[in-house]
Amino acid sequence: MFDDIMSGVNGLVEDTKENLLNARKSLEKNLIRMCVASPSHATSETRKTVLKTMEQTHLQELEGLCTSYTADLSTAVKGQWVTKAKQSITDASKVMNKE
Repeated sequence: MFDDIMSGVNGLVEDTKENLLNARKSLEKNLIRMCVASPSHATSETRKTVLKTMEQTHLQELEGLCTSYTADLSTAVKGQWVTKAKQSITDASKVMNKE
């Protein structure tokens, strides 16, 4: 009878050890996520914001260059083909701004 009780106690101790080990592993994983993943996510969001700002800046610069090129073209050259070329440049600029 004493052996049966000790066997039950040993089983309970082993289960408790296993539960504590699993709890420790879970805690370690959560700590790693909090300490490492959060800054990584913040860095990723910062990169996205910087890239979006750079994209907007380059698009504005491109739009200014297209406008300048169109104005220079119309003062330097005259004719029907110039009107079509200016329209093509304007259309291309609009397409780039939509994307």
